[in-house]
Amino acid sequence: MEKVRGESVRCRSRTVLECADMWPLTPAPDGGYPGFNTAEGQGALLSLTTGTYNTALGAFSLRGNTEGNLNTATGTGALLVNTADQNTATGAGALLSNTIGIRNTANGAFTLLTNRTGIENTATDCQALYNNTSGSENTANGAFALYTTQLATTTRPTVRRRSLTTQPATTIRQMVLQHSTITQPAAQHRGGLYGRFQSHDGRFQY
Repeated sequence: MEKVRGESVRCRSRTVLECADMWPLTPAPDGGYPGFNTAEGQGALLSLTTGTYNTALGAFSLRGNTEGNLNTATGTGALLVNTADQNTATGAGALLSNTIGIRNTANGAFTLLTNRTGIENTATDCQALYNNTSGSENTANGAFALYTTQLATTTRPTVRRRSLTTQPATTIRQMVLQHSTITQPAAQHRGGLYGRFQSHDGRFQY
């Protein structure tokens, strides 16, 4: 079959999704999950039911997502308890506490960590918008930017520096354990889901 820039001629009249299985990739990508979902990492997308077009890369990323769609989580604990749509989290603990907030973007470790219901927030760099819970339409660029915010209408444009020695990674551990208790049957089904997870430097254990 004639190939044009990696795709077959017969694919040109079809959608990208229809042609995905025709692309000559070697080795073939793993996955094959229903609904065009992708998951790599311990407990990633573990609770998924009907959600579609989600990507979870990293331990416990999108672990609690059941019906949420079009989410991307990269990093340990990213979007851990998310159930909403169209969120993007890159970095350990990014959008970790988000539940029903939609269209949020968090880039950097522990960005928008405590956001739960806020929508359309953008945080870039370590711990930006860290304590935002329900504020919406905020944009924070830079480490610790808008570390503490209120609702969007009264957002204080301050930068509060916080020492990394506070180890917000502890929050990931607490949230994972809490969520494990909520979904105990799933943990039993996996034969002890968490077992013993330890970071490569031995500092954090889950």
